[in-house]
Amino acid sequence: LPDGGLVHIDTMPESRGGEGYLIRIADNGIGLPNDLGERIFEPFVSTKETGTGLGLPICRRIIEAHGGEITAAKGPDGGAEFLIWLPRARQSAVAAIDSIRPVAEPFSSQNLVSHATTARN
Repeated sequence: LPDGGLVHIDTMPESRGGEGYLIRIADNGIGLPNDLGERIFEPFVSTKETGTGLGLPICRRIIEAHGGEITAAKGPDGGAEFLIWLPRARQSAVAAIDSIRPVAEPFSSQNLVSHATTARN
């Protein structure tokens, strides 16, 4: 969205052979070219003049490594739409994560310094 726009992110529980979550990311940009189809997830395929074409293939690999799926299409009202499904963590994985001791003390907001600025092109 080089000239600005809106990005919507929705999440909802969904079963696909197991419990999981569907994440929908949609924008109101120009959408995806019709001729790309699934090639959009191949390395070095890009619609941008300066793009490397590695972002979406890397995303797909990460999502699939976690047992998930990603698809891309033109949104129903224009723009691009990506659907990501990720399985819910197995209880054994949650227990393993919970058993890890933190390396450092928990974060304290008392030490936080905040700065905000207006984004410019």
